[in-house]
Amino acid sequence: MPVQQSDSAASQETTHLDVKRLPDGEIQSKSRTNRAKYEQSTLGSSPNDDRRTFSHAHTRAPSRYQGSEAGAIQDDGGTFYSYNSTRDVRLFVKEMHGRIWNSMNEMYILPSDDTEWHRLNRQHLAHIIGLGGLYPCPEQVETRLAPAEGEPKQILDVGCGTGSWALEMAERFPHTLVTGIDLAPTPLDIDRFPSNLYIEIDDINKGLSHFHNQFDLVHMRCVSGGISDIDKVLLDLQLCLKPGGILIIIDGWTAFMSDLDTVVRLRRLNGDEADATATSEDVLYNSHIEAIQANQLAGATVDRARELLAAGLWGQPYCDPSSIVNGSYFIPIGPWARGSNVSQTQQLQYGGLLMRQSLSSLHRAFHFILVRYGLTQDVLDRWSREIDNELETSRCRSWVRFYFNFARRRQDDITSSPIPLLKTEPKSRDQNSYPAFEIFYNKDEALAAEKRRMGTWGKLPTAQVERAWLQSQAL
Repeated sequence: MPVQQSDSAASQETTHLDVKRLPDGEIQSKSRTNRAKYEQSTLGSSPNDDRRTFSHAHTRAPSRYQGSEAGAIQDDGGTFYSYNSTRDVRLFVKEMHGRIWNSMNEMYILPSDDTEWHRLNRQHLAHIIGLGGLYPCPEQVETRLAPAEGEPKQILDVGCGTGSWALEMAERFPHTLVTGIDLAPTPLDIDRFPSNLYIEIDDINKGLSHFHNQFDLVHMRCVSGGISDIDKVLLDLQLCLKPGGILIIIDGWTAFMSDLDTVVRLRRLNGDEADATATSEDVLYNSHIEAIQANQLAGATVDRARELLAAGLWGQPYCDPSSIVNGSYFIPIGPWARGSNVSQTQQLQYGGLLMRQSLSSLHRAFHFILVRYGLTQDVLDRWSREIDNELETSRCRSWVRFYFNFARRRQDDITSSPIPLLKTEPKSRDQNSYPAFEIFYNKDEALAAEKRRMGTWGKLPTAQVERAWLQSQAL
């Protein structure tokens, strides 16, 4: 995967399938089955026009339209909220330090406002470029989601954010039912909602038993920073699938890469241990690592997620081992990388521009949690000024690694033989494919690649936010 350096950018197109849409009435009828819901009217629209529904694992609620005018709160072993005004959005969000945040999960460190949604949309496009589409292993995904007699195929997007992925899947597969869940309301315009798309508010840390055994495809992307027990959530995701259903998990590695096999070293700061490895001068990477440590102080199992996911799902009990695929794609920070031909270079540079734009917003979003755990605003403002300069001048020539995992659910009896699956041969990648990409169909090869990268970490110094937090606890 040859990668060089340059300074221009261009875009990439994605393709769509042409399939038959189910009648709206049939979709809406089938989507109500076995769903526990919160309801909310969109701003300025009537309850019956709303396609956003809000669910909770412990809720026993009527259908999404029943009782929507009541504005009541009831407790019947769970809690059900019905909505009929803009005031109700405040149940799920709060304003602090000039930004809007979800109010359901204190460990999730990123806001839920226009600035963050714009960032997530840019990152979404970068994912499409790096992965080559909305999902890995397209032959298997499209075979599983192909129209069939009987119940419609169902897709679950866990941590749907802006709803971009869920919306595009609903449009690409109009015969399916697509459900997106997130901690806060999405910014999608109700007029853009296809009839087969529903967005719900849910905290996956509270369990997903109300979704078990329902879905043909479960997708989760870049959510580990909001998860308190990744082992429990992984099991839940597998159980949400029907036998033979597909699980796709994508997340970002915690370290930046100086090349596709080597971790970037941290910049040395005052107070670092003498034997800590440090050769980089990039403040951006230091800020990123500080935020991850603060995220873990808040209760997220980020390191455990990396341990479980970066080298594949072979150890997961409900994943058919013969179906597992693991891989990575690497997005440059800025439009400096070059491929071996024009197409590759265009993809690298456009992805790099999108990633730079995303990170330009991200480092300031980290301020809130870093201040919460003891760093001062003056220090963070100084870091952000330096980071802005690094990004504007393309001085930070690193890569962001995203790893992806693909697997099918086996039979419920985990001691039984795997389900016979329709074999679909993967298409070979051609010379115009995104070059900073790797894929493994073998557990040993995936583990060897991960071990090789982990060997380049060196010794990380104690994070400044961790020192500040420990000092505050000692007072």
